[in-house]
Amino acid sequence: MDLMTSWEKEGLEKGLEKGLEKGLKKGLKKGRQEVARRMLSMGFTREQIQQATELSEQEIIDLEKEQGPSGS
Repeated sequence: MDLMTSWEKEGLEKGLEKGLEKGLKKGLKKGRQEVARRMLSMGFTREQIQQATELSEQEIIDLEKEQGPSGS
């Protein structure tokens, strides 16, 4: 049976905490992008989308390019 030292345990906990934080940030960004895509397809302006999602104007422009001219 392996026993973990207190500093190993602390390191593991900090690593897990950072991993969770990074994962949450990534998930939130993907969620905001999905909302922005839906808003684009519904005809909202870039400014409205920016206000609702807190994405940058460039991020919204990139999403517009992904959707193409048909908007879908």
